[in-house]
Amino acid sequence: MWFKFLGAMMLGLYFLTVYMADEEEIAEEFQQLDHEHDGFITVDDAKAWPELRRSFATFDADHDGRLSRLDFDAFEHAMPAR
Repeated sequence: MWFKFLGAMMLGLYFLTVYMADEEEIAEEFQQLDHEHDGFITVDDAKAWPELRRSFATFDADHDGRLSRLDFDAFEHAMPAR
């Protein structure tokens, strides 16, 4: 019984570690693209990343011409693994 519990815990920790690494990478990418450091990515900022530029309007949830961190997270999680 303990071995099953320990195995489940180890598996859970593995997935948590992978998830946190992905989230950290997304945060770093967002900061690199946010040239004004105002918490948003503009269409001009997105020019450096063609995939983001092409789908910018799709992920701009409030259609204000800027991507928030939540918008960018949605974009990242919608993209196939690179």
